[in-house]
Amino acid sequence: MSPEKRGGRIPAGRRAAAGEIARLAEEAPRLARSDPKALAGRLAELALRDQLELALRTPAPDRLDLLLHAPSPMKLVRMLPDFEAYLTVREVGPHDALPLLSLASASQITHLLDLEGWRGDRFDADRAGAWAALLLEAGEPTLVRFLRSADDEMLTLLLARWARVEPIPIDDTPSIHGTGETEAGTDRGFVTPDGHHRFRPTISEHAPTIRRIAEIFFHLDPERYWRLIWATQAEVAAEMEEEALRWRQRRLEEHGFPDWEEALSIYAPPARRQEPAPALPRAVEEGAVAPRTALRLLADRGPLAEALGAFAGAEREEMLFQLASVANHVLVADGADAGDPEAHRASIAKAGAYVGIALAARGASTPEGAADALRRATVKELFREGYARAAELQRRALSLVRHGWASGHPRALELLDVPIRPRVLGLLGARPAYFDPSPATGGRDYREFRSQEEIEETRIALEMAETLGTVFVEALRLDVEAALRHDAGRRPEPPRFSALLLTALAWHAERGELRGSPLPRDAAAAFLAGRATRDALETFVGRVSESAGLDPRRTAALLAFGRACLDRLGEECGSLARGGRPDPRFVSCLILEGD
Repeated sequence: MSPEKRGGRIPAGRRAAAGEIARLAEEAPRLARSDPKALAGRLAELALRDQLELALRTPAPDRLDLLLHAPSPMKLVRMLPDFEAYLTVREVGPHDALPLLSLASASQITHLLDLEGWRGDRFDADRAGAWAALLLEAGEPTLVRFLRSADDEMLTLLLARWARVEPIPIDDTPSIHGTGETEAGTDRGFVTPDGHHRFRPTISEHAPTIRRIAEIFFHLDPERYWRLIWATQAEVAAEMEEEALRWRQRRLEEHGFPDWEEALSIYAPPARRQEPAPALPRAVEEGAVAPRTALRLLADRGPLAEALGAFAGAEREEMLFQLASVANHVLVADGADAGDPEAHRASIAKAGAYVGIALAARGASTPEGAADALRRATVKELFREGYARAAELQRRALSLVRHGWASGHPRALELLDVPIRPRVLGLLGARPAYFDPSPATGGRDYREFRSQEEIEETRIALEMAETLGTVFVEALRLDVEAALRHDAGRRPEPPRFSALLLTALAWHAERGELRGSPLPRDAAAAFLAGRATRDALETFVGRVSESAGLDPRRTAALLAFGRACLDRLGEECGSLARGGRPDPRFVSCLILEGD
């Protein structure tokens, strides 16, 4: 009889079958709420490595429940990659994560402080001190792990800037009533465990915590305690902070966070020759586990996440480490706050998006195709390929406003219609951005590009902006200054190129002229009465294209834009009486005399 039939349980430590982890990841939240014992039993059946994989594929709040129901919670928690442990703490919330902090390793705690205790290259003593207080709340053993693993420079900065230690002056003729310095403290502070200094915390509510931390530190390692107390008085604060920053940077580099200069290389053009796939990192060879956050964030954004999840063993860890490295490069290069989980998620999403754009450009539209492309090119090179497509659009947009038709007037881009104008404006920032008018943006119209389709939409808008400027500003000699000068009482905004095109079309249809000046009202009435047709538009576009030297592609784009303008004209002026003279107060799609 099989073990399963004898005892009703699969032997502990078995490896999960294909797809089982994914199914259990969906069931775990429900089991944690409704039947914790069943969850613990299911976990006990799995090998420790599969328990870890399950935890990494589970969202943070449910992950905490899963970790705490594991047969060996401390062992499982300490197997989490340091970055995943950090994200779990931040997403669950510091106080709700106290059980996890109590089980965390020294490396996980140090990484948390490295991310949370700094703002850019400046040490945030109050924030770091608040986390130290939380570590004490998680239990003295947790605080001791932190004190033993933290570098001297960071602890000295905490003593100097958070606890604010200062010596108690020696009075050769003390009062018979004493100095008044006690552990209870006065308005000047409270006495340190050594009896020769006082603390004056920046946040008064932290005083009891600071006293207890100092007592633990004093009894744990008196010699180091005294050395750091002396350093707060003898060392130059700026030099101490600089040294602490160097130690932090070394640790972050071990976690894949480069310095700023190296991080900028992520935006370099792709290599002309295909770079060979890098050798497996030593960490992978030693069995280290890469972060899995990308698999959750990118699950519904193309084939990349499914391709990554399909790899096995060391190859999967290598690919995930590569993606994490690219995301870290993006985070640092963009100057994002390393202590903000949302910034990490945004960097991962951006890394995955541009890799996905490169995969789409290579025709890798399926998980199998994406996996093959990932084997033939590094994740970094794929990111560069995808970003280069957006960067090329940015280069063209900048050329348009610096050297093209829009360079002649600071407000020239106001002539562009929506959504052309905002799409062009999105390309003019430090990094190219996509204009997304959908309600899902919640008012934040600009965001990172997410797909090849969005690159193409923006390319078409930019090409249209280039074409319209070539036609009206360069070929038809439009006076941009005059066009932007308008009567705000009659027209709240200056006319757009759509109005200029329809006005020029009306001139051509009625008088056979190529011009964009305001249209007489009688000519406008005649145009609206029967000459605003697609045939008239095609004739006009053909003549304009010949005059401006447009290639067939741009001619087609101008014709498509003109058709959209005719549709808008019909919506706005279709109800006017046939032959009636349009009133410029109520007509925005034509530029009329007296407007």
